[in-house]
Amino acid sequence: MPRPVATISQGGFVLIPPSNLGIFAMKVTRSNAIVDDITERFTDTAAITLGVSEIIGNFEVKVDNSDDIYTNNWVIGDKFEVFLDYTNGTTKIFRGKIEAIDNLHESVKITGRAKHADLLDVNVTKAYSNVEASTIILDLMNSAPSGYTTTNVTLTSGRLITISFVGKPLWDALVETAKAAIMDIYVDQDLDVHLFDAGSINNVTESLAERFNIPPDGVEGFADDSAEIRNVIRVYGQKVGNVPLFYTAIDAVSIATYGRKEEEITDTNSRSMDEVRLKAEAVLAQKKNPPIIGSVKCHGLLAGLREGENLLIAAQSYKFELGYYKVQSFTHNFSSYETTVSLEKEKPKISFLFKKRISNEQETAGTDNPYGLAYSYNLFFDDESQTSIHSNTQISAGFLKTTTGSPGTFTSTAVSTLGTVDEVEARISGSLIENVAIEVSANNGSGWQTISPNTLTALTNQGNKLVVRITINNADTGIDSIAILYSIV
Repeated sequence: MPRPVATISQGGFVLIPPSNLGIFAMKVTRSNAIVDDITERFTDTAAITLGVSEIIGNFEVKVDNSDDIYTNNWVIGDKFEVFLDYTNGTTKIFRGKIEAIDNLHESVKITGRAKHADLLDVNVTKAYSNVEASTIILDLMNSAPSGYTTTNVTLTSGRLITISFVGKPLWDALVETAKAAIMDIYVDQDLDVHLFDAGSINNVTESLAERFNIPPDGVEGFADDSAEIRNVIRVYGQKVGNVPLFYTAIDAVSIATYGRKEEEITDTNSRSMDEVRLKAEAVLAQKKNPPIIGSVKCHGLLAGLREGENLLIAAQSYKFELGYYKVQSFTHNFSSYETTVSLEKEKPKISFLFKKRISNEQETAGTDNPYGLAYSYNLFFDDESQTSIHSNTQISAGFLKTTTGSPGTFTSTAVSTLGTVDEVEARISGSLIENVAIEVSANNGSGWQTISPNTLTALTNQGNKLVVRITINNADTGIDSIAILYSIV
């Protein structure tokens, strides 16, 4: 059993010195099932990194091969395992596979990632609407290769998620779902999936303290990084024809403090206003304040530390208030007998890691928004949910059409905006749309103004209740989507 190094009593925290520095073993299993114990054969490099969510565990080990015992015997895909505890070094903490073999002079270097990196090789196309986060995770795992289990997936209640994936790597889909629910996810050494509230697990057997197990140079990088601040986040979703879908999240306090710092993100997996809004708000929450990120080094191996846990830290010289801090990742360096933890110098709370990552489907990009408008009101004619009035119009097979002959007029429901709408631009997608007339009202239909597609128009009657009126003048016209791009004051 690991030795207790941190306990909590009525008076607070009590740090207990460790009795040893951790016992470990490293093994490679060849494709023919022969097991090589390389614990005593590594040279100057031997390290593994573990983490949650975006961070897939990895390893790098350089092994003495002066006797050529491993030459041509190890191949890509061979299993690599690490065992670490405080008793006999038999507790498995890492399982990976070799992805690169570098034959050096009298040594061989092997590198690779955790076994569950193969979940990046499976693509999923799924859509969920108001579904429990844990239900989505369990359903996604049905697409995983054999051998995975979900014993440690915490069943959620009230974490309803609307999310969709189109050809997305399975692991990215799992991480994005977890983050949307404010949860962490990882796969352990036995290929069991863990899903739990971010920042909810305190490690009660390990701790870090200066003059105890933090060396004099053991704390690095904890400073405000204002270069990382973004307080205006605009997320663009999937386009329909030339009709964009986007939302802008803004933090006025951050702008007043640090100046206006913008970021644009394109996410082709977001196909509804709710999805782009949630993404924009989530990225804003993570980037509106400067991150305070750094690392703390421990003399000795923290054998009892696991992915996603909070670690007890006492380091007054570095302005660490005594308490638990969320570990983002940690690296066991076996050649130097040290563990380095990466964390944010902020006590964990439920919103701590909300939506940190932007998936590989999301990237900063030039977007189809030449006037730099902040929001879009999109009408997708899939159902009647955005219809206020039909006058000789109908929605049929995903298109807005006239019922019989022409003309026909459609009036949308009103959308409440976050401020007074002052400028607009219309986009329309469909067939035979040249003679379609588009009108907008920013005051809930009290005053209408005709606007031309792809043209910036200043509204004379401003307000915060946006309505769209469409007149179809050709019986053969079919409109599949319309967007009103707009800015507010």
